[in-house]
Amino acid sequence: MLLTYLAILFVFLFLSVRLRSVIRSLLSLVPVLIAVGTASLVAFAFSLKLSPITAVGGPLVVAACTEFTSLILLRFVEERRRGLTPEESVEVAASRTGRAFIVSALTAIAGVAVIATSSLPLLRDFGIIVAMNVAVALLSALVVLPPMLVWADRRNWVSRGLVKPEILERTAARERIEPAPAPAPS
Repeated sequence: MLLTYLAILFVFLFLSVRLRSVIRSLLSLVPVLIAVGTASLVAFAFSLKLSPITAVGGPLVVAACTEFTSLILLRFVEERRRGLTPEESVEVAASRTGRAFIVSALTAIAGVAVIATSSLPLLRDFGIIVAMNVAVALLSALVVLPPMLVWADRRNWVSRGLVKPEILERTAARERIEPAPAPAPS
């Protein structure tokens, strides 16, 4: 557990410096934290044996899954810079990075899941725990992160300092002026 906590701390510190924002760093880590927490619950529920080799799995998952969330976050910010609304930015980020993201995650899951077929219980449990962590992080990154980005950006926590103020004003004005729905034909 200590190795996993240290990995999360170091990744958080690195992201805070690189992304120049504690909020953006925390947003990137939420799916990772969901995965690590879920894995702990599943390991407890199924009495999976934790060992020195499974201890190495936590930092591996933190590193791999933070890559997935950072790709979505950075693409979101890039689309905001282009002047898209938060919803449009999430949609573009998901559509442009989604396929590559899913293929990368599924190959990581498959590669680690092969270890779960080992006859050695330590290796088998390692494969199960790490594959499950990556799968949960993938789902969290695709399902939890996008609405969180929109929510946080509405509070000016994501784009602040990265998107020109005139673009933020233009997209805010565009969002406030929703066209009225066309009247139904009689």
